[in-house]
Amino acid sequence: MNTAAPARNGNGPTPSLAVIQQQLIDARDRLDREVVRLTGMHAFNMRALRTRSTAEFLESIAEALVDLFEVEFGACWLLDDLCNVHGPAAILGLQAPPHTLIEVGNLLAAAGPAVAARTLDANLLSHLSGVIPVGAGMYVTCVSSSGQPLALLLAGSTRFGSSFFEKITPDLVKVFNLFASQVTALIENRNSRLDIERLNANLNAILLAVPDLMFELDGAGGYLHIWARDTSLLIAPPVKILGRRVVDILPPVAAATVMAALRDAAKTGSSFGQIICLDLDSGQHSFELAISRKSAAEDAPESFIVLARDVTARVAAATQIRKLSMAVEQSPSSIVITDTNKRIEFVNHAFVRTTGYSLAEIADAGFKALHSGKTQSGIYQALN
Repeated sequence: MNTAAPARNGNGPTPSLAVIQQQLIDARDRLDREVVRLTGMHAFNMRALRTRSTAEFLESIAEALVDLFEVEFGACWLLDDLCNVHGPAAILGLQAPPHTLIEVGNLLAAAGPAVAARTLDANLLSHLSGVIPVGAGMYVTCVSSSGQPLALLLAGSTRFGSSFFEKITPDLVKVFNLFASQVTALIENRNSRLDIERLNANLNAILLAVPDLMFELDGAGGYLHIWARDTSLLIAPPVKILGRRVVDILPPVAAATVMAALRDAAKTGSSFGQIICLDLDSGQHSFELAISRKSAAEDAPESFIVLARDVTARVAAATQIRKLSMAVEQSPSSIVITDTNKRIEFVNHAFVRTTGYSLAEIADAGFKALHSGKTQSGIYQALN
């Protein structure tokens, strides 16, 4: 009986149905795992964006390396401009003291930037094995769009665990490269955010260092922002002021003064010198206002920066000076004020009535004018 030979093509024997089925199953398994990894990358992205400290951020990367790539350990380092390890580092799945982790990172960095993910070659494995028992792994350098090294990632298994964890295959290295791109974007985003936060913190510190109360008001007198080093000088806590208007917060007279100053600033760009009085828990305080229109984009609503300086002591001193001046002016006794050279600077009404000389007349002539014969000698002797 003749037996038909299996059909052949140019590439050899046609695979059996069982082989084809197994290939399809393997392909589906690989696809499922890639989908799981991509989903895991998205979840990692959300977690990393929520981290606050740098150490927490790096720990989330190390955790993602182990979870997503099913390896024994994952590690990451921050790099400086010269590709040297600096700052905190993180490792998961391998016991290693901080100095050992830094040494491993510097060994990898010394091999040169791996802009595209690559596996650990025999030479690197030999170097690293003297520090940690690496059996297999892959690493990559995260580089910014401007070419600045940002971080170094390592994922793999030890010599003892190589047979129990994911093999480092070319397909896995490709996904690792994709993950590195995601980490690069996250680091750049984080650096930009930290720069903005640092600038904002510095600006806020400067604003709070100003001894005056500072407000941002809209054109209708609505409170937009408040900066106060001493909140006891506010008429109410900031949370009760923000979002409300001047006319709702301040007494009518003070509110009218502020609104008039805002209208002046809207016309001329600034307004200075108005004083308002407020009754606070510590007593009545006087505040001098300085208002300037805030520069903004053309489509932005108009707003104003208001400085309120506590001039309570100055106003009180001026009040006392006015009282003293009135007392001197209205005194029934003649009062003369001179400088150290006996030049007359002030005379009160009693002096004018008694001598017949006004300040203008006596200032140039001095006391000698009183000895001209027009003034009784007793008055001259008393004044001189």
